[in-house]
Amino acid sequence: MVICVDIGNSFIKYALLEDGRVMGAVRREAVSSGRQGHSPAFKGLPGKQAGIRGAIVASVVPRLTPVVERTIHRLTAHRPIIAGVHLKFPFSLGVPRPQSVGIDRLCCAAGFIDGRRRNAILIDIGSAITVDLVANGRYKGGIILAGPDLALWALASHTEQLPEIAFSKSRRHSKPKFDTTKGAMALGAEIGATGGILEAVRFLERKAGRRIPKVLTGGAAEAVSKTLPRSWHHDPHLVLKGLFRLWKLNSRLAS
Repeated sequence: MVICVDIGNSFIKYALLEDGRVMGAVRREAVSSGRQGHSPAFKGLPGKQAGIRGAIVASVVPRLTPVVERTIHRLTAHRPIIAGVHLKFPFSLGVPRPQSVGIDRLCCAAGFIDGRRRNAILIDIGSAITVDLVANGRYKGGIILAGPDLALWALASHTEQLPEIAFSKSRRHSKPKFDTTKGAMALGAEIGATGGILEAVRFLERKAGRRIPKVLTGGAAEAVSKTLPRSWHHDPHLVLKGLFRLWKLNSRLAS
């Protein structure tokens, strides 16, 4: 089993993966708790004798990377691979400055692209929405949008009277109604996200010159996907699966 950790802007997520499959539940913890110098999310991590073969970490929060690295090393005796553009990927990097691309975007692509699947548009819906293109086994870049919760936070933070609301909670049971302020805000966030994603996909398919499979992931994907085409594949663990694939391709670097 391999420990795969995704440090995002809002949450730290980790899971044990074996043969590319998630073993058990994915643990999530708010990023803010990592500021105390430890990560409570790892309290349930199996110990040194539990058959752990290695670990890999992707992080878009640099201040937390060494905290998580030390925690995993202490608990499992494995020093994790830190994902970056120095690693071998299952696709080539066709952007002018690969080091400037968020590693979560590349891990997302690695979770789907392999020897058989060389084309995809990867849509990760979280704090930000990233819509990325891999064509003919080459990562081409993509488009970054504000996620629905970030859009709602911006509205509440930059106005006097609009309330703070969470998109996922407002969308959980039924579609928000447009005759209330909170409903109008939630609908605006949903329509903005959906419209942005659809237009980004159209833009990237025009660049590719053909229709390409679409894959959704991310914490807000389940809510937003209700208004997106049902033919699009939804994989909630795409980044973690991408990390496992990167570990297999680069396990010689593990210690």
